[in-house]
Parts: sequence; C-alpha cells; structure tokens
Amino acid sequence: MSIRVLIADDDAMVRRTLSSALARVGFDVCTSADGHAALRLAEVAPPDIALVDINMPGGGVELVQKLKALHGGSVWVAVLSGEDIDDIREQFMGSGANDVIVKPISPIELRKRLLAAAPAGKTLPVAMTGS
Repeated sequence: MSIRVLIADDDAMVRRTLSSALARVGFDVCTSADGHAALRLAEVAPPDIALVDINMPGGGVELVQKLKALHGGSVWVAVLSGEDIDDIREQFMGSGANDVIVKPISPIELRKRLLAAAPAGKTLPVAMTGS
C-alpha cells in the first residue's frame, strides 16, 4: 500500500516542489492551499502523513488540531516553518503535531523523515526507497 501525504501550504512553489519530489519517489500526494480545503481532503481520503504550513489561510494550528481530532494517531503531522523552530515547537507540539520541519528541507531528508513516520505495512516501491 502506498503512503498518502497531504501537503497544506499557501505557497504554490512549496506545494509544487514538495509534491513533485515526493510523488517522484512513490508517495501518493495531494495538496491544498488552505486549511479548510485540506481538512475536506482529509475527510474524503485520510492521509497517513500531513505536512502543514504554520502561516496559511485556515490556520496551521487549527488544521493540526482538526486532523488529530478527525484521525487521531493514524495521521502523523509535521508542521512546516520558515521560522525559528524553538519558538514554535511548543505551540505546535501542544496542538498535536508530531514534528516541526524547517523550510527549506532537502528532498532526501524529507523522504527519510516521512519513511520513518509511515505506518506499518505502508511503503514505497522497493526500487524507489534506495534499499
């Protein structure tokens, strides 16, 4: 089974870059420009992993809380931030986030983190994992 990733970021370039990098190695990716649309996507097709921008319409904190309320521990949520990680870590971890990722992040590092967070039984095609 494929690993489903929801990317919620109001920056179109970030969405395209992350989506392209992840889809290229086998992740099943969907994207949203705001928290409200992201939540609707998550209701229809629950993600395994969500990458949530902290500063976007619909609110990053609110989206993290709603994703966790909707899917609990079955969704791993990482907050994307261009800001100092120490300043926001406590706020977002308290809202249910599992990790904070500082932008920009290398595609290799992002892939490693997402593979580590993937639920048991869900993997990328063997040829694409580098193993």
